[in-house]
Amino acid sequence: MPNDRIHELETTIKRLNSIGIHLSTQTNSDELFSFILEECMKLTKSDGGSIYIKKLVDEKAFLEFSYTKNISKTFPFSKFMMPLDKTSLAGYSGFTGEICNFESMAMTERIGLTHNKKFDEENNYHTCNMLVVPMKNFSGQVIGVMQLINKKDDYQCILNTYDQFCQHTMPYTKEEEELISSLTSQCAILLERNTLLDDIRKLFKTFIESLVTSLDQRDPVTAGHSSRVAGYSVCLAKKIGLATSGPFSDITISDKDLKALYYAGLLHDIGKIGVRESVLLKRNRLTDDTIDAIRHRCQVLKYNLLYDAEIFTKEEIADILDSFSFISHKETLLMIDDNEKKMRKFIKENAILITSKIYETLSAIN
Repeated sequence: MPNDRIHELETTIKRLNSIGIHLSTQTNSDELFSFILEECMKLTKSDGGSIYIKKLVDEKAFLEFSYTKNISKTFPFSKFMMPLDKTSLAGYSGFTGEICNFESMAMTERIGLTHNKKFDEENNYHTCNMLVVPMKNFSGQVIGVMQLINKKDDYQCILNTYDQFCQHTMPYTKEEEELISSLTSQCAILLERNTLLDDIRKLFKTFIESLVTSLDQRDPVTAGHSSRVAGYSVCLAKKIGLATSGPFSDITISDKDLKALYYAGLLHDIGKIGVRESVLLKRNRLTDDTIDAIRHRCQVLKYNLLYDAEIFTKEEIADILDSFSFISHKETLLMIDDNEKKMRKFIKENAILITSKIYETLSAIN
């Protein structure tokens, strides 16, 4: 085998290894398709290429013209839809699942189609050959179509004139069919993996948000608090990440960091889920039942003051007067010793005022 051929195969193997490593770590679908299109063009030295993605509209299958690239020409790009059937070259390959290798565009007649030259004429381009490969997932279902045009003798060669198109282009080989078919299938499988990962992320996000919503239902007073904390945290983090001067200029915050911060904000009060309703829902330090009990005891005390003040001990009188004034317990006892009868009379006459003061004192801690 000639040394040039050996070197070419070694280069191809290295590129395939590099592509495989990159594809295994790529989770963005747009970047995945753009990358695989460019790499397939480089491997086959194609002047142009496009990727059509299968879409369902009202349960009917279509191909969306989603990605395109051309070395020699800059074309205006806009997405459009075409039926997934045998009425177009990409549609035929996607519908039948067959690889179509056209050494010349006249060969399209073998599948009952004629190459539409309108695009070439409008853009001063000439399509000499084409390789159309269906993108199949692990179960053999077509999820898209890759279309490569004008294989060249040099990838960087720019084709402008008709003579250049004829001189520098050549048909795609059988090996290239198999190579591109393998890469596109790998891309399709990875796309399906990314779709499943996106579904898992959406499910996780929905689960967390539903959990927080359920927590809000338990505590209506603070409903929406966790969502607001998450929103404020992400907003502040974005502002910090955009800072170009000051103490935050060296801080870089990635999308992954923002996502983690968002979930942390949502879940910062998750411990409430294990708190008893009697504790979680109370508005004050004391429960309503405790306040009612205090109110009832003050009513009982009021009647005791009104009708039983004569039988209170000096200590009980001192306790009552302590809650009514700023006089110390010791000073209160001395006052009682000096004029006990007067103190008992004072308590009886001010029973309502005293009990109100006691109630206010106890309620103040709430």
